[in-house]
Amino acid sequence: MAKYLRIDIPTISDINMEKASLLLSGGNLSIADISKIHSGLQIVLDTETLQSLSEDFPTDTSPLNLTHELTKLDAVVGLNALLRLKDKAHSSLVSQFAERINHPGLLSLEGLEFTAIESKHFFQKKNLDAARIALLFDSIRITLPLLDAGLAFSFEVQNLDGSIFQDPLYSGVSNGVKTSLVNLESLLLDSKMAKKNQPNEAFIDAAQLIGTLRALIEDESKTIEREINNDVFEIGKSTINRSRAPLIKAASALSSLVIQLFYNSEERKGTISETRFQTSSNLEEIIELLRRLVPDLQNNAYAEIMQNFSALEALEKKINEGASKPRPILLGKGNKILYTHLKETQSNALALSNFLDDLFQARNNETRVPKLAKGMKDYGPDQMAIREKVFNTIRNVFKKHMAGELDTPVMELRETLTGKYGDESSKLIYNLADQGGEQLSLRYDLTVPLARYVAMNRLNKWKRFQIGKVYRRDQPQMKRGRFREFYQCDFDLIGTGPTMMQDAEVLKIVSEILVELNIGFVLKVSHRKLLDSLLDVSGCPVNKRITISSSIDKLDKEEWEKVRQEMIADKGLSPECADKIGEFVNIKGSPREVLQLLKAHDAFKTHELATSTIAELEKLAEFLECLEITPHIVYDLSLARGLDYYTGLVYEAVLTDTTQGVGSIAGGGRYDELIMKLNNSKNPVPAVGVALGIERIFTIIEDRFKKANLMYPKTSVLVAQAGNSDKYNLMNERIKICNLLWKNGIPSETSYKEKSDPKGQAGYASEAGISWIVWIGETELDEGKVKVKSLEQHNEEYVEIGVLSDYIVAHSS
Repeated sequence: MAKYLRIDIPTISDINMEKASLLLSGGNLSIADISKIHSGLQIVLDTETLQSLSEDFPTDTSPLNLTHELTKLDAVVGLNALLRLKDKAHSSLVSQFAERINHPGLLSLEGLEFTAIESKHFFQKKNLDAARIALLFDSIRITLPLLDAGLAFSFEVQNLDGSIFQDPLYSGVSNGVKTSLVNLESLLLDSKMAKKNQPNEAFIDAAQLIGTLRALIEDESKTIEREINNDVFEIGKSTINRSRAPLIKAASALSSLVIQLFYNSEERKGTISETRFQTSSNLEEIIELLRRLVPDLQNNAYAEIMQNFSALEALEKKINEGASKPRPILLGKGNKILYTHLKETQSNALALSNFLDDLFQARNNETRVPKLAKGMKDYGPDQMAIREKVFNTIRNVFKKHMAGELDTPVMELRETLTGKYGDESSKLIYNLADQGGEQLSLRYDLTVPLARYVAMNRLNKWKRFQIGKVYRRDQPQMKRGRFREFYQCDFDLIGTGPTMMQDAEVLKIVSEILVELNIGFVLKVSHRKLLDSLLDVSGCPVNKRITISSSIDKLDKEEWEKVRQEMIADKGLSPECADKIGEFVNIKGSPREVLQLLKAHDAFKTHELATSTIAELEKLAEFLECLEITPHIVYDLSLARGLDYYTGLVYEAVLTDTTQGVGSIAGGGRYDELIMKLNNSKNPVPAVGVALGIERIFTIIEDRFKKANLMYPKTSVLVAQAGNSDKYNLMNERIKICNLLWKNGIPSETSYKEKSDPKGQAGYASEAGISWIVWIGETELDEGKVKVKSLEQHNEEYVEIGVLSDYIVAHSS
């Protein structure tokens, strides 16, 4: 086993090491944690996690005596990986090693005994490489404020016009560039310097490069943290390459941008040797390159600020030559604060970076409007009315099929969710920790919580639906209805039944809902066992079938050639095998057409699993015809569905109108083993279900339903007054009419003004989409009547107050 050498990566840190400590529990380490560890942070082991480890040294493996020396960073990352082993790691090793970590200097492993699995888990080079790259990213992140300030000072010194950054050209750029532009604006705001010079391309490019670098840090930090915390054993060359690919991509992108920042300046081009900064595809070479680049970038950023500061000091001195009293230099609001700070304080790079962070936060907070977290969305009254209409439609269909409703907590124990969704999907789970150290996660879907509920309550037969929010740490695409917090509407059937009958009913339910919502769709159907069969007859190795299935699942978004290339280049599949798979996954069509093709295929005629699966799909086709939904069904062998818990039929509802760009609007399948696994049983509990993505459906129909004025029902009333009265208190009379309508279940309101303008009241009712106006005045009240106007029919009628409610209900369409 190769020795891991100490690599010092420069980083700026403001951690008070005497007071701070890091609790290790095997949970995810962040980039901030990595930076703190590197700076010498003390660690503390989580008590509950320590108790979950084995107390006895395993006797079924031979201990390995290791004498390697490690940095504290290597040690903590490896130790955290050991804690994830739970009872496969022994507590004595973890406790002894934790004691050594809290001492300064290199750490010796001499005298510590590792089992083979502990050693393999501890020394995951990918994790350690990711930790080193995390340090580099954190160093750059702390350097970004210095780069912003250096550029803003340059604008002041050279009298450059910064209004170019408010050009519409910059309205659609990344969040990183937007942040840089906001920082520049906060420093340059209201500068009284003569802004007569236009910035050249180097200045414009520098602002964009700093912003792009900021965006890269934000986006790739998630990738790096995932690689630090994910346990991928390096078995075979293809696995090693695949596990390191995200790190190479992130580190290479970082080095490329840093080099561009160096070369952006004409002056620097002549002073920096290009051969010194050649990029590479080798991860170790990229890390070494960045180790040399990062301190240079920090030093240059700090030096540029101080150089410009000196120039501004000279300019201020020149302005005050011969002046009777001192005159301040006319800088932008933020730059003036920075300039004064540098005059009064001897700042190093660390102190200045911290000061700038506080300055940007204070300056930007002065004008900042509160905003939503990324991937979240507010819903106002109009949108909630539309949502209620959609929910009611879905709920009514579910109840028509005699399903009972369930509600479960948004948080589950992490162990309940872990390993249920497959590697790719599991990376998108939001992990939490409560004050007692319990490991929790926000629910990723509603299916696993259902399975947990069924397992806990020992149910073996149930028809259930649930409507609730789920959470995914994904890259949101708001225009396509893809959020991080969103509703799912689930329907599931638990228990045994005739082959494919329950599956067919679930497909019928999806069809009924989408037809009633007037959404054009097609239901793509496949079978996980058919996928296993085609992989088998194509010669795909058993250990590659899960990962090859995930590639096949991308065919709804990518061309076959791109997916084929991924199978061969990234996943080590032979070209011959990939081509055979390609022959099958391109099969799609009506149920009867596809079944005829499959039964005629020589490869399936003698394949037992394929034959039995085709028979199931034939039975399904019969039920679909009985339910009259065959026109909506397409058998599609490219459909794989990424979640690991599916065991049989799988399906997705997709739009027939591809211009919407929304993609899948519903999906599900059969999962006969999920409840069994949660129940620690050997007996499968048959289950099949579907989830509708309400946010995606909502995106499709929002414009259509907006025009229908759904915010208020057809019986909604505004009680208004016409003129004034010395005889009656018209506000009290309006309130009495509202109360009468409320008692009879009719939505009503009246103005909160004591004397309301009739024209204004009528305009409000029309604009709000209210259906009726009930006018009261002295003459009407004398007769015990009100004047009722329909805003839909545009007719008026005098109605006795006693029968007003009946009149509104009877005449509402």
